[in-house]
Formats: sequence, C-alpha cells, structure tokens
Amino acid sequence: MFETNVYKKLLGDNNFLFIQEDYVEKPIGNVVIMSPFGKTTHDNFLIAHYFRLNNFNVYRFDPRNHVGLSSGDMEDFSLQQLDQDVIIAFDNFILDKSLPTFIISISISYPASLKFMSKNSWIKGLISLVPAVHPDDTVTRVIKCDVKRYRTDEKLPCYQYGFGCKIKAKNFIMAIEKANYSNFEDMIGYAKLVDNPMYILAADKDEYVNLQDVFKLKQAFKNKNSDVLVLNGLTHDIGTKISCAKFAVSLMVKKALFYANYDPEKFIEPTLQNIVKGIKRESMLLKSVRISKCNSQEVYYKKTII
Repeated sequence: MFETNVYKKLLGDNNFLFIQEDYVEKPIGNVVIMSPFGKTTHDNFLIAHYFRLNNFNVYRFDPRNHVGLSSGDMEDFSLQQLDQDVIIAFDNFILDKSLPTFIISISISYPASLKFMSKNSWIKGLISLVPAVHPDDTVTRVIKCDVKRYRTDEKLPCYQYGFGCKIKAKNFIMAIEKANYSNFEDMIGYAKLVDNPMYILAADKDEYVNLQDVFKLKQAFKNKNSDVLVLNGLTHDIGTKISCAKFAVSLMVKKALFYANYDPEKFIEPTLQNIVKGIKRESMLLKSVRISKCNSQEVYYKKTII
C-alpha cells in the first residue's frame, strides 16, 4: 500500500508547479524522477511503480512551460527554467532526509540533475537513462541544425520541433548557454564536483547522444561505484518497447538498491497486470487534477491507493 499526494504549488502571477509524491509504508530511500523533454509525471509511471514496489518513496513534478499539469506553454520551455523548477520542487517536497535520496534523470533533464547534485552533497546518487551529457550536441542532432548558428543568425526559423513538441528555438538555445550547459567542459566541471556515485545507462544506437562524450564525462566521476553501462541494440527512445523499458528500469532500481546498501538480488518486479491496473488508477487521480482550477489557494489532493 502507498499514499499519493498531488498538488499545485502556487508561485504567483498565475504560475504554479504540479508536484506528485508517493509514500510507501516502510521506505528504504527516496527517488526524485526528472522528466525528459515532452514527457509528464504520468509518462514516468513505470519508473515510479518499480521504485515504489521496491520500497522507495517517489517524487515527481511537471516543469513549467512544458507538457503536463504545471503552468505555461511548451514552446517556452528552457533548461534555464528547469534549473529553477528543480530547486522549487526540492524545496517543497515533503522528503525525509534521514533516508538516502537519489535522482533519476532521463535525456535532456540530465544537465539540471547533474548541476543540482553538484551543489547538494546530501543527494546520495544520480542514476541516468540516455542522458544528454552535451546539450548543444544533442539539440543539434534533434533539430538537424547547428545550435551555434542560432546564436548568431537571426534569419533561422523561429520554431523547431523535437520529439513531437514545438519550441521557440532561439530562446531555448540561448537559455542553454545562459544556464552554463553549452560548453561540454562545463558539464565535466559539474561532474568533478560530485563525490557520490553516478550511474549511466547509455544506448549504443542513440541517435541524439554521442557515446564518446558519455565516456569522456565518466572520466570526471570520482566515486568508485560510478559506472556506465551500454545497452546494445537500443536507440534514445528506449520506452517505445515495453520489454526494453522494463529491462532498463529494473537496472536502475537494482543500482539504487545497491547504493542504498540493500541487496539488488532482492529486487521485486511487478506483473504486467499490476502495471496496467496502476496506470488506470493514476490516470483517474490525475484527471481530477486536470479539470481543477488553480486560484488563490493551493489545489491539494490526497489519496491512498492499494
């Protein structure tokens, strides 16, 4: 049994951040899941479900100016804004710091996750799936145009599309630079500040992340329990195949168990039937949030799911 709290944190000027917290009965740790570009808290259900079943409290949030239940439009999303939202989310999570806390990052949420961890030594580990270790390079590959041109050429298209979402390209790309992510050396610098373990699951056929960059970044990892595992035959969007997604998530949970000083061999895998039931329950809960109005008070829900 676990309890789910979902709420919209009001930030003024019609801004709000949607937060979801899942508490298990006897937690051994906390995990904070950082959504990839164009995905919502609910899209990360499978990851959350696996971690809950293995006795981790799970925390999720939808960034602002992004798909999901927070305020703003997707076309205005930026990594600079995500940096701010990560801080707001952590400031508002009802999180037991006596338990080891881990960040789960996916794709373009990696830079913000790495930067936050570099400044917060109480985070005990960073576990990442197909991380965008070099944001400029990843965005260049996605939009098929060198991002450096966008920083100098005013004639390039205002909008670009990536993973089915439209964004204001120049604003997004300039914000990468403002957030200090455009230079790969900056990413290496953040990694060098981290003392706790970091684990990367990379895909050998990833069309948006250069594996050489992943291994270059690994050289900056200081903790002996840090590692990179390359998943053969997989592309960036691992979640398109349920079997591949389940395999990747199981590896992440086992690594978190190890980092939390628990036996990874005692990992529990949910049945497909259990997963489907869980998805339906969460969908019903989030539907009630979606139709609610956010006025002068926080919209708050509390529900126990068995």
